[in-house]
Order: sequence, then structure tokens, then C-alpha cells
Amino acid sequence: MKKTPNKKEIDINSFLSKYNTSNNSKNQTLSTNDFSSAYNDVYHIDTSDFSLKDIILPKKIEEEIRYMVYEQENKVFFEKFNLIPSNKVLFYWNPGCGKTRLSFILSSLLKRELKVVNLSRLISPHLWETSANISWIFNKYWNKDYILFIDEFDIIWRLRWDNNNEHNEMKRVVNSLLQLIDFLPSDAFLILATNDIDIIDKALIRRLDKSIEIPMPTTSNIKKYIKSKLKIFNDIVWEIDYSFLAKKYKWLSYSYIEKEIEDSLKKFLIEYKKWNLKKDNFITTEIFK
Repeated sequence: MKKTPNKKEIDINSFLSKYNTSNNSKNQTLSTNDFSSAYNDVYHIDTSDFSLKDIILPKKIEEEIRYMVYEQENKVFFEKFNLIPSNKVLFYWNPGCGKTRLSFILSSLLKRELKVVNLSRLISPHLWETSANISWIFNKYWNKDYILFIDEFDIIWRLRWDNNNEHNEMKRVVNSLLQLIDFLPSDAFLILATNDIDIIDKALIRRLDKSIEIPMPTTSNIKKYIKSKLKIFNDIVWEIDYSFLAKKYKWLSYSYIEKEIEDSLKKFLIEYKKWNLKKDNFITTEIFK
């Protein structure tokens, strides 16, 4: 049975007019800006608008994040018992499931600036320079004001095995990195992320406080995610079969689902503007098929 529209006719023109200007701050925060190191290999991202509401996580992972934040906020209390709050964390597993977004959120919760390292740009043909570059980054940003985020962290280990002729030198690079992590001050905070944990040396894993697997979304979480993506369109959403869509997008990552949803919505809006429809044009399951 079809849902009956509100008695007050919905004018889609008036609905869309609210969004004619570009005021989506969260999209703006994802752009890179303010290059801040001498090597132009670190950039700052404004994460102030992010919160746990912006990601759908298994309850266990959300609790882990809250515990880490609590430890940092109550550092003095824990230090009385000679306990150092967790400050070295690895997010791993499937691409597109929220590792980077979770880093943004953790930065916002801890109220620290997020400094994102482009690790590939630190790699030099002269391997001794690679160690120097990495040391420079750590020394500059390991204090209470920043979170240092290194994505695609497995690149160092890949190079270690790919450069057979320089294996010993790459080994020194890895050892230098492990020492920097070992001596990370308690007021610093380091986040590493990788899609390929199997390639990373177990010696690194042992040095970290937390290794958190970010899994592929469940059907239930896909439903929640799609509802959150359509929230802005609530006034013109009509008869969405969320169970159908959750099955359609099963086994896909959040980033892939997001692209599919946004592509369908853009096509809907293009058709709307093309035909200049003013009423009885609602977002339904059909536009996602």
C-alpha cells in the first residue's frame, strides 16, 4: 500500500532551494590545506565537526574509542597508578570501511589537530634520507597538541621486501621507525592505518597499544548508513525499502555504498531539474535500482 503524501503539498523546488549554496562544512573539512612541513609531506585537516554520529561502528569498536578518549582525558589519574593511557593505535582491514573517517572522529573527540602524513613522499631514493624524514615528522608532531595519522602504513614493509639489493638499508629504515614508536612520549598520539596487516612485521604490532579491525558493514549497519545518507532528503523520501537496499549493497564497503547512493541521488536531481518537476516526485527505492 502506497504511503500517502502530507496534505500540505511538498514543493521540491522550495526543498532544494535550501541547498543552493555550498555550506556543507563536513565536505570542506575533507579537503587538504595548510601544508605545514618543510618537506610538504604533512597536511592539516579540520576535524572539529566530526563525531561518532558520523560513522556506524560495531558496539565493541565504539567502546574501544570511548575508552581511549577517557584515558586521555583522565591521564593524571592513570599516571598515579603508573599506567600510561593508550596513545598508539592501528586501524586495519578492508579499504573503504571507515579507518580514515574514524581517525578524523578520534581527533575531534580528543580536541587535537590532525596531521596527516603522506608516507610515500617521505620515501627517498637515498634511504638514509627516508629515516631522516620520518624522524623529522615524529619529532615535530609528537606532543599534546597533535595527532599524527599515517595512512597506508604498509608501504614501508612493501619496500623492504621489494628492494632486495638494498634490503639491509630498508631494514635500518624499519628499525628506525620502530625505535621512534618505542620512544613516543606519553603526551603524543599516533594513528596508523593499513589495508594489509599481514605484511606488517609483528614487531610493530607488539609496540602498539591497540590494533583495531574495522570490519565490512553488516546488513543492519548498511540500513542505518543508508538512512543517515538520506536524512537530508527526509521531506521527499517516499517508500524506501531499506531491507532491499541492504541486501543489494551487502559485502560492499561504506565508501562504495556512499558512491552508489550519491550517484543515484545525483541522477534523480538531474532528472528533476531537466523536467522541472514541482510535485509528486519523491525519492523511492526505484531510483537506486
